[in-house]
Amino acid sequence: MEILHLEHPFLVDYLKAEPCVMALGFFDGVHLGHKQIIQTARDIAKKKNLKFSVMTFYPHPREVINKNANSVDYLSPLPVKNELFANMGVERLYVVKFDINFSLLSSIDFVKQYILGVHCKHVVAGFDFTYGYKGEGNMDKLKEEGRGKFEVTTIAKIEHHNQKISSTIIRQFISSGNVGVVPEYLGDFYEIRGRVMKIPRSYPLDDGVMVKIYVDRDYMLPRSGMYKIQAQIENEYYDGICYQKLKTKAELEFIEVKLFDYPKNFCNKNVKLKWLHRIT
Repeated sequence: MEILHLEHPFLVDYLKAEPCVMALGFFDGVHLGHKQIIQTARDIAKKKNLKFSVMTFYPHPREVINKNANSVDYLSPLPVKNELFANMGVERLYVVKFDINFSLLSSIDFVKQYILGVHCKHVVAGFDFTYGYKGEGNMDKLKEEGRGKFEVTTIAKIEHHNQKISSTIIRQFISSGNVGVVPEYLGDFYEIRGRVMKIPRSYPLDDGVMVKIYVDRDYMLPRSGMYKIQAQIENEYYDGICYQKLKTKAELEFIEVKLFDYPKNFCNKNVKLKWLHRIT
């Protein structure tokens, strides 16, 4: 997958982009609703024999537009999101830097530069996608502005238990500790990534070992409590328990996890941690 980072303003001619079908969205978590958008774009690209592209944005608009807001906790930090896109067969990924300059762009100029400018022939996005200054552009307006220039496919709202599948509802489940229902919306258990630190000698236990795992500060973490988890270290899986104590980003350095049937040599190795359910 080719990744292009765009910062406004950018030189359109520099891209030399091939005609493409493009999925548009922030796509935090790449949940089941996002997957529908991306898979639809992939199918159209294959049918039309066009490049399969995705355009996403970073950081989250809330961090830029609302200066008084707390920093955003991500379900999938950018490197993880990029990996998810690659696994879905995306051929070209545009990562647009969402800054003040970009936030002031009119809806018309967004279309000219970020859709027509990358030679997009067909746009796929969710029903509630907005663009341009203060979100003045919506999917109906996109169809009007694209008439005769590019086609537009709008993905309708996808619900589960009468709730819209969204990053917002998934965050609510995680922040409340209700991680066991997340797969119904995300498509899998919520996962964070980190690195196992060196284990103090006093930590080994009769039925397992207690380890500290450094995690990316951008990740959202569940509320305080005890959780059943599954750790993937290299290509092996290990059951365990996480004693989660919620901290601020400034305080967060590591989380403590008790692993059963653990490998003997796993210090300083990368780990993927899935949150299965809250025990207490």
